[in-house]
Amino acid sequence: MLARETGEIVRASFQDRSELWALESQCFHREIAFSRRQISYLLKSKRVEVYVVREEGRIIAEAIVLKRKTPGGEVARLYSFAVKPGYRGRGLGKRLLLNCLEVLHGEGIQTVYLEVEGDNHRAIALYESLGFRPIRELKGYYPENKDGIKMKLVL
Repeated sequence: MLARETGEIVRASFQDRSELWALESQCFHREIAFSRRQISYLLKSKRVEVYVVREEGRIIAEAIVLKRKTPGGEVARLYSFAVKPGYRGRGLGKRLLLNCLEVLHGEGIQTVYLEVEGDNHRAIALYESLGFRPIRELKGYYPENKDGIKMKLVL
């Protein structure tokens, strides 16, 4: 899918691992950002899809999606979702997430889960605008004993 206004949305390749690590490091607390090794593992996994938005050849946003089989069918988890700070507020995150949800729906996945920091109001508003609903509070889930929220979307 080509997102003409601000860059293209494409699947990440193994060669993107350093840029993905840099984005993770820039957007997340050190304790929860993926390491280079974890990113390499995720990029090689058959159960993971990594989508990025590129502008002028650089990665400016990422969505890492894990898929797994359950007795009720295949489900997905938005495992990491980040937009580089200087690019926030331009609709990139929404377009990237919509792209991921469209792909997942096309693959027959009916349920998507995610976790978000309870005080990340912008992210929560984005997720809710796309139909995600809170299903559980996660006490002390994040570093520094910050609470989280588990959310669910039925496609």
